[in-house]
Amino acid sequence: MELQQLKYFLKTAEMEHITRASEELHIAQPALTQCIHRLESELGTPLFERKGRNIKLNQDGIDFKKKLEPLIFALENLSEEFKNRRTKHIPPVKIEISAGSDIIGNLLIEFKEKNPEIAFNLTQGKSSGSQISITTSAYDAVLQPEDAVFTEEIFLAVPLSSLFARKPEIDLKDVAGENFIAFAGSKPLRQICDSFCKDAGFTPSVVFESDSPMLIRKLIEGGMGIGFWPAFSWGSFTSTKALLLPVKNPVCKRNLIVHITEEGTQNPHAVKFYTYMISYLRAIN
Repeated sequence: MELQQLKYFLKTAEMEHITRASEELHIAQPALTQCIHRLESELGTPLFERKGRNIKLNQDGIDFKKKLEPLIFALENLSEEFKNRRTKHIPPVKIEISAGSDIIGNLLIEFKEKNPEIAFNLTQGKSSGSQISITTSAYDAVLQPEDAVFTEEIFLAVPLSSLFARKPEIDLKDVAGENFIAFAGSKPLRQICDSFCKDAGFTPSVVFESDSPMLIRKLIEGGMGIGFWPAFSWGSFTSTKALLLPVKNPVCKRNLIVHITEEGTQNPHAVKFYTYMISYLRAIN
């Protein structure tokens, strides 16, 4: 008896219909019929009662199905069992996230759904012992050659009620007198955006600051002020009450830096997630 032959029997027993079973199995009906006949010949007993085009399990068929099902289930899950044995001793992937937490979080959820056996330890900000770090730097910063670097444009989000919403792009000095809805002051993105304003010759008048991109967007939509918005690390900017303007002067960009440590390269799960993340970020960058 062959494993495929036994699986064909189980599908036929489940459906009790040769034509529908052959369609589910993507094989020709005569081939399935011959397969069942060979199995019955090998067992020395019929397994189905045939009534025209319809078939029904007889008592031998019912008994054989009951004995076979747990065996097939065990065989199909054998590789997964041994895979879990190999992976359960691999330490969790330690990730330090200092930037792009929204997009990295969504990416991590997507990856975890496909790889439920992989464990993660996440920290926000500096931590010791991280295997993968996601940080930012100014656009013109000196970078390490081993780092994966993604350049991200920073737009200016303005409410549709603003006069600036009629412009195709903006010179940052033109909004020197506007109220700003800003990211929290201790965050790297805030420091980088403050430096853009400094380059334009002013200090932004911040009327509200938050750690939540969603709240920042809602306050801008409500006409409370304007604010900076990174191109992809906060996710797409979808709004019917505000829009994004490119900044023509100064250059408003930053680097998103993904680094895997030497310890991380020794962890196959860290390497797998790092490779997955880099591929994803390259696609959207």
